[in-house]
Amino acid sequence: MVDIFAGSNTAGVVAEAEGRRWLAFEERREYVAASAFRFLTENTPDSERQELYDEIMSGQSVEMDQYARNGTLFA
Repeated sequence: MVDIFAGSNTAGVVAEAEGRRWLAFEERREYVAASAFRFLTENTPDSERQELYDEIMSGQSVEMDQYARNGTLFA
């Protein structure tokens, strides 16, 4: 699935839940940062959330797998 106007990334969340491969694109970093939080669990420490937000807002590439290894990625 490809979503060229990802916004809050609802389509990505659904695709992930169904085990489908997906790509999402968004022009605004604020939307990318907000949508990344949808893939974290409630147990994700605030420090990790802040680190993720800061990386995205500075334009860095983010490897979401690091959060999966910590057990904080949405299952």
